[in-house]
Amino acid sequence: MKFSKLIVKNFRSINAQGVELNFHDADHVAVLVGANGAGKSNVLDALGIVLGVYPFGRFEVDEFDFHNKRTDQELIIELHLRLPLVERDVYQQKYEIHGFRFRAWRKIRGDGKGVLAKEQYCFGNDGKTIVKSSRIFKKANEKDPDPENAMRPVLVQDHAWKVGHGFYLDAPSLETFFDKTIGFGPLGRLFELYRDDFPADHNQYPAEGEKKELARDAFRKCAEALTGVLRTSKLKQIEKSLSGRVASYLGIEGTDPFTVALALPSHRELFEKVVGLHVTERKDGPTLPAERLGSGHRALLRLAAIETLLELQKPDDILFLLIEEPEIYLHVHLQRYFSDVLQQVSRRGHQIVFTTHSTEFVDLARPLEIIRIGKGPTGSTDAKQVPERTTFTFEKVRRKLRRLGNQEIFFASHAFLTEGQDDQGVFEVLFQKKGIDVNVHSVSVVDCDSAGNLTDYIGLCTQPWNRFLRCA
Repeated sequence: MKFSKLIVKNFRSINAQGVELNFHDADHVAVLVGANGAGKSNVLDALGIVLGVYPFGRFEVDEFDFHNKRTDQELIIELHLRLPLVERDVYQQKYEIHGFRFRAWRKIRGDGKGVLAKEQYCFGNDGKTIVKSSRIFKKANEKDPDPENAMRPVLVQDHAWKVGHGFYLDAPSLETFFDKTIGFGPLGRLFELYRDDFPADHNQYPAEGEKKELARDAFRKCAEALTGVLRTSKLKQIEKSLSGRVASYLGIEGTDPFTVALALPSHRELFEKVVGLHVTERKDGPTLPAERLGSGHRALLRLAAIETLLELQKPDDILFLLIEEPEIYLHVHLQRYFSDVLQQVSRRGHQIVFTTHSTEFVDLARPLEIIRIGKGPTGSTDAKQVPERTTFTFEKVRRKLRRLGNQEIFFASHAFLTEGQDDQGVFEVLFQKKGIDVNVHSVSVVDCDSAGNLTDYIGLCTQPWNRFLRCA
């Protein structure tokens, strides 16, 4: 992972003491698991905010973003880079960016007293905000008289993109994924690649045949011809009236008058404002806009857009994906496929952080990428991880969990480990007699299949990442 750690303090469900997530250097994936309400989404949002990923590029903090509305304490999100970004200032002197920081607070004095303020700056190896001059002042031993050239903090927005092209994908963004071909999602990025390529000389029209011309010239001619078709006598009357009236308002006269006339969009404007994706499921079926399809179909198109983008991206153009529950709307087999896709994406160097409630996206064969989010003793969000140097045999337990169908233990708040099916049945009956709904309380009664397996299950449950899991 390009990031070494994320520190979040006084943000929503995270108290002022804060939470720290460490990213493993050999993996490009981090999987956030935990019960509903544990704070997984808040951790993912914090990462989006500090990186300025859409829709957080213009994030405005309010009192509800502070833990328990404690605006008297600073809200801090820090993202530390594993390898610093090496930049040059206006004097061509090298300096290093070691991380990005988002900070918010309530002003306690001055004209803005009581107002919530924020800043988002880069910091150096010493943890302090990096400040640099905004332009060159060549007179030695003299102070620059221009106040606009004061030393200014280095903004995150000017450098975060160098880490990777970021996308934030959650359920609401999935619902609006196909509304426009412009935007900050994978689909918008795909059409951005197209729009940039269209004017190039290698694009000719028609694609086949003897007489060819540049596609940009052919488009211009077609647009002019279509404009002529649309310009009826009534439209000409409207254009003439508008032109004459505005010209008179401006006092324009002569042989080159002010003109208001119909114009069709350019190829860029066409894709940004007009063009949309349509889907036909079968030859004799209706053609439907993508946004009118069912949620499952849109989830498939989202997956297809991600894979297509990866196919067309330049090899050195790194993506950074923040995904809220990638399994949403997907059939179980496609969940497995999506999980494999994400692993393939990560092996190409792209960075992925996602939350999940699906066992298909959690693999004990890669324990260092799993971060368990839960509530600590104070009720604040905390994070637990397996240390890099661990002697526990995760692969053996992984095979047992899959064989017995016990992967749900990853998401339980309480687990009762039983020797076999009979003991499991007894516990389930006891819970029913006591009026305890195991699903409401996130309790898993686990059949370990034999007494010999209990040791491995107990070892798994007592790993550092399972401090939020109570076992009996």
